[in-house]
Amino acid sequence: MKLGRRFGVVTLQSHQLQDILKERLNLIWFNSYKLRANMVRFSKPSINLSMGKQEALSKTNQTWTRVRDGRNYVDLVKTPERGKTLEARTMIHETKDEDVEWLHIILVCVIAFDVDYTALKTKLMQSGLGMIGLKFLGAKQVILTFNTYDSMIEATKLEAVECEIIFTEIRPWLRADRAIDTFTWVNISGLPLAAWNKDCITNILAAQGKVIGYDLSSVGHSYISGVHVLNATPSTDSCMTELN
Repeated sequence: MKLGRRFGVVTLQSHQLQDILKERLNLIWFNSYKLRANMVRFSKPSINLSMGKQEALSKTNQTWTRVRDGRNYVDLVKTPERGKTLEARTMIHETKDEDVEWLHIILVCVIAFDVDYTALKTKLMQSGLGMIGLKFLGAKQVILTFNTYDSMIEATKLEAVECEIIFTEIRPWLRADRAIDTFTWVNISGLPLAAWNKDCITNILAAQGKVIGYDLSSVGHSYISGVHVLNATPSTDSCMTELN
């Protein structure tokens, strides 16, 4: 025990039993103070280490796993996901009167075959129809826009010479109207040298439609075997023509 302290702890080594040692220590007075022994509190129980075979503890590495929709990576791999059938989305649009209001002030015109497309707008402006706009509806039709419904009706009553030459049909809009493009590739081969020119080829195909362009990939620099011509035609039948 240290001096100046009223209480202290004394460690004793004895081979006597705890009960006998406790009774004897409680009868001892140390410097007018009674020595009280608490064997249970201050004594440490002896641990008997057995030298037998110890069971090996299994060490498992606990790693942090990311969870997806309530399942970790192992569950996702073991559980094959079935392909989900996506329902096709259908969009339904109900046409309102204000959406098609402009259709009631237009004329749909079918273009003739021998018309020069580059000069089409200029000729229509000079015809006196009173239109305010022009748009192509495919390659065979034109939409003429007017300010009002009355001006559109007046244009249908005019007998303009330019319109009769440019168009084969002039009428108001119908629900069945849509863009119509009919094209065909025509292969021309075996022509005499005097016939290998633009005017001759155009005249040959005049009965089938209007020549739009040429594919010169088959025409080399050192030989002439044939040419592919892109032709606009209203017919969907096959074209086979032989020239004598």
